[in-house]
Amino acid sequence: MYFLFETNRLIIRRLSTDDAGILLKYSQEEITRKELPDEVFENIEDLKKAIEYFIMNYDYKFPLVYGIVTKENKNIIGHLSLSKIDEGIEIGYAIATDYQNKGYASELIVPFTSWAKEKLKLEKIYGIVKLNNIPSWKILERNGFSLLEEGMFKKYFNGEHITRIYVK
Repeated sequence: MYFLFETNRLIIRRLSTDDAGILLKYSQEEITRKELPDEVFENIEDLKKAIEYFIMNYDYKFPLVYGIVTKENKNIIGHLSLSKIDEGIEIGYAIATDYQNKGYASELIVPFTSWAKEKLKLEKIYGIVKLNNIPSWKILERNGFSLLEEGMFKKYFNGEHITRIYVK
């Protein structure tokens, strides 16, 4: 399995179709349905096709999607991504409900943005969150992202939402 980098507690690696079962479960969690409706999968076949597409993109085509794995028990607990948006490249992250509030996302943001800027030669990385997703935008703020804009945007999250756009 190809590893990108490690933190004290986590390994960031490429996805495998073997991850589909657990990622399907995570994609159907209430928080995912609410905050990331475009990342909800209803069956394993569709998710495996998505993972195969992500695997084909690892030669630095976007989107780039990577698994977050705990060192302690080797469980995949979520994903990190880089996707094209009109402004440039956006960071995305999702941690399964059972693993939230443990500091994992904060542990990943700085090394992931550093890796992405260095390897992909990116000057800026954007973070886009719904206004009501306070934990997510606080993670960005604590990890060096600056608020660029806040407003009603239709082009994010499959609908019209008050959204905060950050940049680092």
